[in-house]
Amino acid sequence: MNNNWEEVIHGLIHTVPVKEESSRCTVATNICWYGLQTNKNHAITLTVYGGQLYPSGKRGRISLLPREKWNYYREESDRSILNMLQSVPIQENYSHWSYSSGYDKSSAQLTIPHTMAAVLLAELARSNRCFLDHANKIKNHSNFNEEKDFIFIDFYSLWRIEFEFINQKGFIAIDPILCRDNLVLRFSDLDFYSKYGVFIHEKMVGLFHSDEISKFAFRIIDENIEIPENQRKNLLGNIYQLSFYDRFKIEKKHEWQTITIRPKLRIYLEENSEGDSEETFQITAVPVFIYDDLEIPLRGINKDSAMANLVFPSKQLFSIRNKSAEEELFTQLLASGLKQRPPTVADSSDRQLFFDNEKILEQIEQLLDLGVEILIQGKKVRPFRRGNFKISSGVDWFDLEGSVAFTDSEELELPEILAKAKIRSLFVPLSKDSVGIMPEKWWKQCQNLHSLANKNHNGILKFHKSQALFLDYFMEKSAETKRAKIKLDRSFQKLRDTLK
Repeated sequence: MNNNWEEVIHGLIHTVPVKEESSRCTVATNICWYGLQTNKNHAITLTVYGGQLYPSGKRGRISLLPREKWNYYREESDRSILNMLQSVPIQENYSHWSYSSGYDKSSAQLTIPHTMAAVLLAELARSNRCFLDHANKIKNHSNFNEEKDFIFIDFYSLWRIEFEFINQKGFIAIDPILCRDNLVLRFSDLDFYSKYGVFIHEKMVGLFHSDEISKFAFRIIDENIEIPENQRKNLLGNIYQLSFYDRFKIEKKHEWQTITIRPKLRIYLEENSEGDSEETFQITAVPVFIYDDLEIPLRGINKDSAMANLVFPSKQLFSIRNKSAEEELFTQLLASGLKQRPPTVADSSDRQLFFDNEKILEQIEQLLDLGVEILIQGKKVRPFRRGNFKISSGVDWFDLEGSVAFTDSEELELPEILAKAKIRSLFVPLSKDSVGIMPEKWWKQCQNLHSLANKNHNGILKFHKSQALFLDYFMEKSAETKRAKIKLDRSFQKLRDTLK
């Protein structure tokens, strides 16, 4: 459907007075509605009947009539008119409609209180994202005070809004003010239909833009008309998020301290195992930007949003997002080897990055060196640093002692590691605040040690002499990682030399 509703708009903002005996004000003008599901242009007369447009208790009627005898398309046009009426979000208890069809014309009539007629007209104008700008009349307020005149105004393109705070016995009441040149309107003087994004004042109907900013504004207005004094900071914080838009202004006496914050990077890890036999793991990273105690998801890095402004109500601080610093941090993420999800995947997952399983330790270490905080399930991640092993020989057994170090102060004995290796996870708990991550190759080696060890006595694993070949293989693979410190007694070293 063609979204050009320019003629609809011109029709809505012009008034045609009727004869005195009718004592009614009529908007009756030919408007062009493009599309109408027939791919043909239909001329439609839109007529609004009412008393004066806004006095309470009056009722009005809206009729839509095809102007020409379009017999061939009549049935399809009829359905289009009905669909349009039914799509307008008017509460059922406020309205009813009737429909009739004849040889040369069809009509659909909607009977509603005529204050709601203004809502309907606004909804029709807005349904294709087209807005009314009649600035010439606004600049001269007296122009639209004529008895039979009224005007539609697009709030989004014409107005700025200020907030005035009124102390009332322990409460703070906000009274937003709409300002445009010499015209000032207080919200408390307006009839509001926030569900429909419309306000009514005398001969004016204000049309709010139906996007993120207006929804946020209405939420503040609806939920915070009166709030306890102790919640004032939170309300100001909400309002500050709107001050990114030029038309939202804060009184100087309520201004907060503006600060500059350089974001930090935090990564939340998620672990998924794949396959029943291969037992491979996939570690995904969900990055967020940290401004003091606020988290900003990566998905919004290149998108305008209400989070362009950052507020800290408890500290009465205000900051603007540093997009260039965020881009720099994101570049560092990609430089460490993390991969983005292919573009064919749904946008809902575009904030996830993926580690290379073969290089995950190096990637995590590189990110930690850059000052990136890495967490899984709320705990800090410590990468595997080295394995310490010692083999001593007995008469019929080889004794294996060992430990795995993650930091200088966080180390697990080999039996603890083996016990945790029963669980299919690369992560092992270290303390209440941290977990260690082991390479997948080490995890599989530990699984083998656990399955082949004959005894576990006071932290020492015992292997039969016949298992010397396996121990030799384990030590060789451990040495290849360059993350193992191995100490062998003379007897086992001699046996290794013999095996080679």
